Amino acid sequence: MDGLDVSRLAAVDIAVALRSYPRRFRDVLATASASRGIPADELVGRVGSDGHCGMDLLLDVVNTLTLLDRALDEVLLADDPALHPGVLDPSLRDWTPPPGLSLETLLDMLDDQCADLAGAVEGVSMADWSRPAHVADGPALTAITIAQEATRVGAEGLRSFEGTLRSAG
Repeated sequence: MDGLDVSRLAAVDIAVALRSYPRRFRDVLATASASRGIPADELVGRVGSDGHCGMDLLLDVVNTLTLLDRALDEVLLADDPALHPGVLDPSLRDWTPPPGLSLETLLDMLDDQCADLAGAVEGVSMADWSRPAHVADGPALTAITIAQEATRVGAEGLRSFEGTLRSAG
């Protein structure tokens, strides 16, 4: 979990950040599309200087938030569950885009996933934030660590998405 330091974020901050991501992704997309004079659905399919296209980055954010949402559920329902290693290691997150996935559908999926995860975060009691979990051959983590990772994924995904749209050929 490198990059942005989210270790001090409280649940209320996490929920606010998660609820903001759909609007922020749409704003970045609209601004990039307007400034470049390229339709949004075409722009997100172009590869940027980082070797990725916006659709792939957006899909990564949506699917990773889904993974983290499920991990949070597991931590809250089971005692010290073993979680998918991709919860902590982005290199183990590999998402194949479904055929025919449209930009609007993916943005709607982001809306839904962020709302679901923010709602889950708001529903966790103070005592449950310290519930433990682990990944195979990896470090221990807690419910709050998972929620904080979701915030980092959203923020860094947004930053990458914006950079890719700016540099897309």
